[in-house]
Amino acid sequence: DSNELYYPNTHNSKQVAYNINTTHAFVHHGASSNTYTDGADVARFYWTIHVVNNGWKDIAYNYLVDRFGNLYQGRYNPDFPNQDAWGAHTGVCNPYSFAICMMGNLDTIYPTDSSVSALAEMLAYKMNLRNLDPLGVNHIVSNTIDVISGHRDAPGSSTACPGDSLYSYLPMIRQMVKDKLDSCQNNID
Repeated sequence: DSNELYYPNTHNSKQVAYNINTTHAFVHHGASSNTYTDGADVARFYWTIHVVNNGWKDIAYNYLVDRFGNLYQGRYNPDFPNQDAWGAHTGVCNPYSFAICMMGNLDTIYPTDSSVSALAEMLAYKMNLRNLDPLGVNHIVSNTIDVISGHRDAPGSSTACPGDSLYSYLPMIRQMVKDKLDSCQNNID
């Protein structure tokens, strides 16, 4: 199946596929309502769209963050933290990346401080785990882009995701991740 490169196990098998090599993190937004009161309901809503409507094996994203700062596991990964589950989030970049989706529509609305903090915490954890530089750039598929990028930065993408407001925060988020990693290192020294 030609879609297998982009969306492994599209026929909804429960076999987990793992990344070839994780070199990037992609930040997304769900482009859904911002007025929700229960992030878990939003995560289930995204799962329904991806699995029932799209026929994918699981939710596309590896992780999700709600506006209250709660972090959710997305795609099932029985070998966490050793390997990253191959998601269905960023086309040809899927086998080389993980994705974190910020719930809601962050095109004209800015993310909450709580959600940005949770995003930065998870990115710091993953950058440390995979030995990636949050301020670095790296080659992926056909382009060299920031290690922490927005969905729109991915080779072959034609999307406004993760929304203009969240996208404008990415330089600050990269620095927050770097500062968190430096702080941890300084506490060890």
